[in-house]
Amino acid sequence: MSAAVGLTAATAAKTALFARLKAEAAGGLLTGWAVDYAYNGVVQPQPGAVQKQIYGGGWRSVQTDAVGEHGVLMDEVVSISVYLRMQAALTVGDAAAVEAMVAAGGVVIGQIFKNNPRLAGDLTWLGVTTGAGDCYPLDQEIVAVHSFAMTVGARLVWS
Repeated sequence: MSAAVGLTAATAAKTALFARLKAEAAGGLLTGWAVDYAYNGVVQPQPGAVQKQIYGGGWRSVQTDAVGEHGVLMDEVVSISVYLRMQAALTVGDAAAVEAMVAAGGVVIGQIFKNNPRLAGDLTWLGVTTGAGDCYPLDQEIVAVHSFAMTVGARLVWS
């Protein structure tokens, strides 16, 4: 079993999580979704168009002693903010329809990690601890955003 070296494995965990999501967006289960490590803005969709984006936010972590000697080997759970955002022209449907499309993207992400929870090295996808969502119609489009705190487990050796 390998362990990350440093004060936290959070950046490695976020990088591995988004590498998997990007791979799935490139011809896998998330085809049609743009995946970005961080929010980079979106353009207004053309009439009848839908723009789907997954992006990362901040992270938090909690460490616990794994072997009885604090700092020698730690178990770390990293909570990473992941956002699913959809912008849809009004011709696509109403707010409920757009929010349902975003929710379907969340189901796909859950399936991806259920199928294979292992990430790079000794990092393992653990699940989702919290979520939130919002949907709002604007003059020419509907925007829906769902956010999730996705957790990744790691082993850590302080340097």
